[in-house]
Amino acid sequence: IIAAAINAIEYQIWTDVDGIYSFDPRKIKSARLIENIGYNASQEIAAMGAKVIHPYCILPCANKKIPIVIKNTFNKEAKSTTICEKIVNKGIYAITVQENVKVIKITSENMWNNYGFVYDIFATFKKYNVNVNIINTSQFNITTTTDESQMENIMNIMQQLSTKYNVELLVDNTIVSVISEDIRKYKNIGQLFEIAQKYNIIFSSL
Repeated sequence: IIAAAINAIEYQIWTDVDGIYSFDPRKIKSARLIENIGYNASQEIAAMGAKVIHPYCILPCANKKIPIVIKNTFNKEAKSTTICEKIVNKGIYAITVQENVKVIKITSENMWNNYGFVYDIFATFKKYNVNVNIINTSQFNITTTTDESQMENIMNIMQQLSTKYNVELLVDNTIVSVISEDIRKYKNIGQLFEIAQKYNIIFSSL
């Protein structure tokens, strides 16, 4: 916010890693450092599990087109990550993983050609202060994910929604996010779906 307010030429974040990686380097030793990435893609990476930068830190600088540079306090000469305006990238930036995720599936035939049910459902989540991450909709179903740890809140939501809808809770799931500037144009996207067929995929979203 301060960098945006004073129209800084650059905003630097000094931390304990070189920058944003293509995967968690603690789990995958071959993870590569992303040296340049666009604002939107970096925000997705941050929101979907990367801990290097908070998603809300990006927007003020993005609005003013101020580059964000992430550098390692303990290795000043190391390469770093620069977040700047959209970069043409025909590949994949990163893969992030969120564990211990709960999936709530809400189904009703009355959703078809109806209105107001989306507000009704998510007003219930708001009532119990439960965040949602991914939302997937169809004609008769809304599926959403949350990392809420308080099961009492989850059960309160399910109890209230079950008076109008069929509600199913799936626990201990993992979200795998593949981040690219435009994943639909990734030439090897078919290989991603081939790999996904080997696992129990509850739902996918592009």
